[in-house]
Amino acid sequence: MNIHKLLAGLIVLGICLGARSANADEHFAAMMVEEHRLLQLIAEQEKAGGPYSTALYQPLRDLGELLDASGRHTEAIESYRRMQHLVHRQYGVLDEKQIESVDFIINSYAQMGDFHAVDTQQHYRYHVAQKAYSDPDPDMTAARLKIADWYRTSGRFSQALEWYEESLEHSDELGPDAKIRILRSEAMTRFLANKCCASEALLEALEVASNNPEASADISQSLNDFLNMLAIERKRIESDLLRVDEPPQYLGIARAKDVLELMVMNTHRDLGEEVYFDFGERDPGEPGVATVGYPIAMCGTTLDRLTRNLPTELDIELTVSDKGRPKNIEITGDVPIRLKRYLTESLKRSMFRSATDENGSSVSATLSFTQSFAVHDESVTSHDDVSSWSQMLVSQTCQVQGLQRI
Repeated sequence: MNIHKLLAGLIVLGICLGARSANADEHFAAMMVEEHRLLQLIAEQEKAGGPYSTALYQPLRDLGELLDASGRHTEAIESYRRMQHLVHRQYGVLDEKQIESVDFIINSYAQMGDFHAVDTQQHYRYHVAQKAYSDPDPDMTAARLKIADWYRTSGRFSQALEWYEESLEHSDELGPDAKIRILRSEAMTRFLANKCCASEALLEALEVASNNPEASADISQSLNDFLNMLAIERKRIESDLLRVDEPPQYLGIARAKDVLELMVMNTHRDLGEEVYFDFGERDPGEPGVATVGYPIAMCGTTLDRLTRNLPTELDIELTVSDKGRPKNIEITGDVPIRLKRYLTESLKRSMFRSATDENGSSVSATLSFTQSFAVHDESVTSHDDVSSWSQMLVSQTCQVQGLQRI
């Protein structure tokens, strides 16, 4: 962007001021002033040291972040590309110093919804790390975890598990926190993929946390997560691990198949055998399918089909049996009967952890909560409680190809 384009933008700004609130005007004007300052600084540095001066790196970084913050992601990528090119000129095309600019580029493409580009950049980032580091260098393991997380996020669970398992081989050099992080990542991936033994990885993470008091892991959360995963996997919980006077817990839907079958309830009887994720299939900038609702999550397209008017909240009460089964479901609220029917079926397919009495024995108990229907954009990671992992499962399943036609 040159000074003439900037002036043109300021003219447009002057025309539009009357339609903006005072606060928005001030914020927008401040960003324009900061952009002008950075462009001037970049021009001065180019004049003093040439187009490849290392002094350009920081102002280009600041400009890219400013452009990203204002939603101008394509222009931000241009700025980050210049940062990357400076590293190439000064240190070589595979120097690890460019990883910072690549991370910025990945973030910009992600905000644009261009997941093909994100995938390309993620693999390039890992390629650079491979050339720069070797095991047991912690930076190599960090790079491996970065791409493993991306594979998990994009629904390629088997490959993600391979990355996590390889990372575990070098985790002793990283300390207990890193090992716990890897084990929890493996557990979450197994849960999302409906593979066995997520509880075993959580048990190992709990043991690492218990044996290393200096670790930042919350022992209470770690134990609760392990018990919740045992409940999800329908495995017996040893009596000495049960806590006393615990209320029942809602753990959400644990299988993508259930989400898919709920999507087509009262429409199609069978989805067929081939189901795959469409990350990158949409055109860049085309919005994905939103995930709505808490604690019961669903696809936004499903909610749109069930009701024309967005409900605010519903009151739900049910009994969780001593076996973790939902019974006596009551839903109170002024919404279409088909939405209530959908929520009832969702609860029947959901997982619960039973309450315990004063002796720690599993007992039937009442569970009450308020169901909201707001859009949930927060990402869920392996660090979060297991009880929230179902939100990620539903969110990923909402991206299944063909969903928007259902």
